[in-house]
Amino acid sequence: SYKNNPTNNANFNAVVNFTNTNISLDVAGTATPQQYLRGDAGYFTQEMYVVTIPDNTLTSTTPSIAVFTGDANPTSNDDSDVSGIGFGTYSIRFDNEIISYVIGSTNSDPATAIASRGFGVAETSTTKSYLSKNVGFINARNNSVLAPTTQELSYNGAAIANTTVGLPQFKNFSSRYWIGRNQDYKAGYNGNIAEVITFSSRKDDASERNRIESYLGIKYGITLGINGTSQNYLNSNGSIIWNTTAI
Repeated sequence: SYKNNPTNNANFNAVVNFTNTNISLDVAGTATPQQYLRGDAGYFTQEMYVVTIPDNTLTSTTPSIAVFTGDANPTSNDDSDVSGIGFGTYSIRFDNEIISYVIGSTNSDPATAIASRGFGVAETSTTKSYLSKNVGFINARNNSVLAPTTQELSYNGAAIANTTVGLPQFKNFSSRYWIGRNQDYKAGYNGNIAEVITFSSRKDDASERNRIESYLGIKYGITLGINGTSQNYLNSNGSIIWNTTAI
């Protein structure tokens, strides 16, 4: 449902609301309703941003929630492809994940060597949580421009990934997409999505990425910075419009 009212808006901006029953790995789609969005193209793995306001408090015990996903293996429709960004216990390739980015499917045997599992990066913790109704943006991006070897993962501009598995299975791809579910499992996202941005190339840290994050921070009222240290905000021309040294 499209929402544009003071109760639902994110800092006066409209959102899309998803109402689902969060059942971990709901393969059959027995939980109702099934609310999600799907598109035939536009999912790029080189750099993506998703502004989320989940109704769930997110921890390592939260049932699997697909947020923004693609299709890494379009020739197969039954390979349990969960490519994309997810919350909670999103993939068996991890333990204690809270926010994660993964590619494709993975061996279901927990004893499988980490290197042979499907690729994924995640923030793992048994103590950390993200409160419900919190607006924030997740950024998944290549670690380099010319020869990417893995994916970086951040929340509101701060790096959060502390676990990586299946590095040999890393790859970039473009595909169709889903918001609120993934290819194989059914919809489980409960809350609002305010914005999704994807790019077919990694953005430069010093200029492009800072402008994107500044835009999202100002638009949705999100404070940017790492470990309590604020960062400059830039406009679309790259000029500083809020300077940390001038406060």
